[in-house]
Amino acid sequence: MLTEVMGTKASLLVPVTWSSSRIIPAHLNPPSHMQVSTLDPATHAYSFWEGVPTSGKAAMGRLFAASSTLQAVAVVQRGVRTPPAQMMAEHGFGPLRLVSMFSVSMSGRCG
Repeated sequence: MLTEVMGTKASLLVPVTWSSSRIIPAHLNPPSHMQVSTLDPATHAYSFWEGVPTSGKAAMGRLFAASSTLQAVAVVQRGVRTPPAQMMAEHGFGPLRLVSMFSVSMSGRCG
């Protein structure tokens, strides 16, 4: 389940992200209770994980694992103490291959 804060952030980001494609899948405009049943037809997922409870990360993991279209996921998490592939597996993402790790600031710039 997505939190209200996550929904608010998404409502601001999604129109900008999809403006070039002119396609806004219905599931990217979630109902007021903020439950999302699928991430299809998205091919890539991105999330800040600061402040997201374990249950929220697990929900995203289930959606990612169930997706027939997602090919990649990027998460922003400071202070990762567990190997990333292990952390993602613990949240139900299934087998993943770590492509890269890098520093970012909250403004999204590479550090």
